[in-house]
Amino acid sequence: MPEGRWEVKMVGRWCPVDPDYSRELDLAEMQGKLEFAYQTRGIEYMVDLSRMLQTNRTTGRRNQLRRVLPDGKAVDGWSSTQMRLAAVQTRTLGGSTQQYASGQMSGGHGRFQVWLNGGWKKMPIGEEQQIAVAVDGGKTDFIVEARGHRYRINMNTSTQENLATHKLRSIRQVELQNLAVPVAPAAPQIGRLASVPEGSVAVEQKCTTPFKLSYKAHDQNHDNQLSIAELEQIWFDAACKQALDDAEETRDLIRETVTLVFQEMDLLANGIVFETAWTHYWLLERYAPSFYACQVVQDGLRQVIQKDKSILSRLLRLFEEADDDNDAEITAEEMARVCRRVASSASGVGGFEVKGSLAYLSRQGEHADDDLSYNYFDFVAELLGRERHEVKLFQYDISGGRAWWSAPLLLGQQMDGLWHTGIVVYDKEYWYGGKLFESTPGMTPFGVPVKEIVLGHTVVTQDELWDFLVTELAREFTVETYDVLTHNCNCFTDEVTQFLLAQHIPDEVRLQPEKVMDSMAARAFRPVLNRWLGGFNVDGMDKARATDKQAAEELWSCVDAGSLVTFSRMDGGRPVAAEVLYKEDGICELRYWEPNVCGDIGGQLVEGRGIPKTQIKPLHRRTKRSKPRRAVNVVPDQDVAHPKLLDSAPGSCSVFGFNLFGLQVCSGYL
Repeated sequence: MPEGRWEVKMVGRWCPVDPDYSRELDLAEMQGKLEFAYQTRGIEYMVDLSRMLQTNRTTGRRNQLRRVLPDGKAVDGWSSTQMRLAAVQTRTLGGSTQQYASGQMSGGHGRFQVWLNGGWKKMPIGEEQQIAVAVDGGKTDFIVEARGHRYRINMNTSTQENLATHKLRSIRQVELQNLAVPVAPAAPQIGRLASVPEGSVAVEQKCTTPFKLSYKAHDQNHDNQLSIAELEQIWFDAACKQALDDAEETRDLIRETVTLVFQEMDLLANGIVFETAWTHYWLLERYAPSFYACQVVQDGLRQVIQKDKSILSRLLRLFEEADDDNDAEITAEEMARVCRRVASSASGVGGFEVKGSLAYLSRQGEHADDDLSYNYFDFVAELLGRERHEVKLFQYDISGGRAWWSAPLLLGQQMDGLWHTGIVVYDKEYWYGGKLFESTPGMTPFGVPVKEIVLGHTVVTQDELWDFLVTELAREFTVETYDVLTHNCNCFTDEVTQFLLAQHIPDEVRLQPEKVMDSMAARAFRPVLNRWLGGFNVDGMDKARATDKQAAEELWSCVDAGSLVTFSRMDGGRPVAAEVLYKEDGICELRYWEPNVCGDIGGQLVEGRGIPKTQIKPLHRRTKRSKPRRAVNVVPDQDVAHPKLLDSAPGSCSVFGFNLFGLQVCSGYL
């Protein structure tokens, strides 16, 4: 049998898998079996060793797997056995057999993020590339150098340590859908390259240059005005070269895609986008840690631009000037310098920048770390005044104060209380009691909290948290799955705290079930407590709402072939419009348009399989499609580095890709 132990990443930490599961994983690896189903505790998982992921077949939730070898080296990509198998295995794409090569794909920018000032930030590209190379090589503890600083990266503890200051920060590896590409002759490129006109003087490449060139390519009337109708026609013409048999349905899909993009990009809401708005939006989206964070910034600027039409051009100019080395990142010193210059300038800037610069300089002590850097999203968000929200843990003693004397007798442990907890943020309390609830703080069925602990501050928005609850946790934290010892309110608050603050709740609460699990009293009271604590509803609670599994299922029942939906290709990513092609048993097959917005025009129609119902939201509109069809494979239109074999499976999705934002995004299966 292979050496080492198997681990699964749960709630931000690596945990050993149970012995039976470990034996199944060992056997699958020895047999070269990349996929298999496994059932434990009544939950069925689809295991994909090609991506080292397990997928909950009911909720669609994924957890990362890895093997830790006896020498401590972790393998979270393919094993050598799998690589040898992949090197000779073939798949059929679009009716022709294509040879796949093995190799670990590094993914696009945003694969690794660091927790800074209450929110996740995409790591600078240079630092991220070093981490990707080390992780793909199986290393878990290593040194990287970035911006004149040395950091120790520990993937086991998910931390980054500044070796000079010993400042410790949390990091995470974001699921980027594990895109892959077949090794095949490149198909003719769709669209044309946005090149500098003949006879033009070459200019220095700024971080904004590719987006500006892209706009010029799309602005085919050369009037610096790109309308909804013009963009729809350009993308439709490019898409039709790939979808000759689905022209009418494709037009409906492209129209919905353009509508969603304009809703976010067109801050003046006049149906026209200028070069500055185009460049600003795609650069902002490129570096925003999540779609919701980008949306908050755009909503703030939407109010400013009504009175100050030139705000976007000034923001872009200020960032370009500060970014001396054109790496799309400015240091804390450069950020402070540009703010001081703006604050002291009498002309050439507007009130928005002056107010934002003064506010940043006044709170500069909060960002004292000399290794901080700011991308374009950070730059705009700081000037706009990024709102930070206090996060509290409310602790309720469900023993009514009796735990301190009864616990030693019944449970054999001294305890201050038997804790139910809720997370309080945005003037709301979030808790689990069969459903997931949002209610007025302190007005839950548990009375007055015994303790209120400030855990930290977050820049995550209320909409972002609620979406996380509805899409990620609602199907996992239900009446049926509630267990006072193994899957309770404290498990939920720990998950939410991880999401908001990248940290755990106090061990006094988090580990309490482990202390009492083996006691006779705990086992005796378990059924009673499960019925009580896992069966609440919103009746009698003022201004409360709860996740509704039944309503979610009713929405899913309305989806069929031809339905227009939105789904995100990665955790926190921008929702894109998609057309459902086929539906069965909680999953669907769909297609969407992935545009080129960085240098080229055109893009790629992407068709995917195995998209779980948790990842889509109906738009309650549809295309002209009358009959379902299965998603088909297409040959990608770009050569892409780092090919890797991936197969489709329930809970996963086959996709294809192209060059996005100047990065080689791959195609294959997710």
